[in-house]
Amino acid sequence: MFASIWVFNGLLTVLEGILGFTFPAIIFWVVPHAVCAQFACYDYYKHVTAEEKIWTEVSEFFKKPVGIISYLVASFVFLMVSVALTTA
Repeated sequence: MFASIWVFNGLLTVLEGILGFTFPAIIFWVVPHAVCAQFACYDYYKHVTAEEKIWTEVSEFFKKPVGIISYLVASFVFLMVSVALTTA
């Protein structure tokens, strides 16, 4: 979920650059963390009741360590590029 927060913040940064105004800082931190908190409750429930380790809907590539690491790296690069391209 941590990498998904980077993707969300990167998309907001790109949207700020396109629209030409700045969102309040609270949107960058409260919204994605609230979403992650809601997923955490469901994930913990599935972990305890069905002993799930990762979502079944996720493709096989992202269930392997190389997929998880590549998503983390790609989301971080996307965030950094979006910040670099939209800041003046």
